[in-house]
Amino acid sequence: MTQETQRPKRPNRPNRPNDPMTQETQRPKRPNDPTDPTTQRPKRPNDPTDPTTQRPKRPKRPNRPNRLMKITRFEEIDAWKEARALVTIVYNAINRNKALSSDLRFSGQLSSAAVSVMSNIAEGFARETDKEFARGLWISKGSAAEVQSLSYAAHDLGYLTDSERKEIYNQAEKISRMLSGLIKYLRSSR
Repeated sequence: MTQETQRPKRPNRPNRPNDPMTQETQRPKRPNDPTDPTTQRPKRPNDPTDPTTQRPKRPKRPNRPNRLMKITRFEEIDAWKEARALVTIVYNAINRNKALSSDLRFSGQLSSAAVSVMSNIAEGFARETDKEFARGLWISKGSAAEVQSLSYAAHDLGYLTDSERKEIYNQAEKISRMLSGLIKYLRSSR
């Protein structure tokens, strides 16, 4: 390289506080003076210290009574009431049909599943925690599906008429939907 194309070398200067070359390029440090606008931080949109940036307050809602009443006994649960009705429907169907009532194993399974729907709602409620109550409701929902399945088997074996099967099936379906809603509510309230 020739001397014409070479760049001149810059002096290697470390940052020194008293060096006049670095003082010009460095920004002087200033104390945080509240009266000096250059030292203040920019205000955030919702700065609580600045009344001009605060959002307007919402008007207060009128006091309304709580629409959800607290359930204190399992007998107050609508799904339990419907499960109780299911037990009555199942036992009436068993008692009306001599062939079904003589098949002790099958009729016992059907009646046990119906009673299990009702009992697990009460048992889960008595545990007094949402998690345990939801567990009881899941078991009860499974028992309702068992009743539905057994109603098909009873119809296929000639133990139940089509209208009796539909009545049992629809009642168990109604309970199952109610239990699903209750489980969903318990999950959302956590």
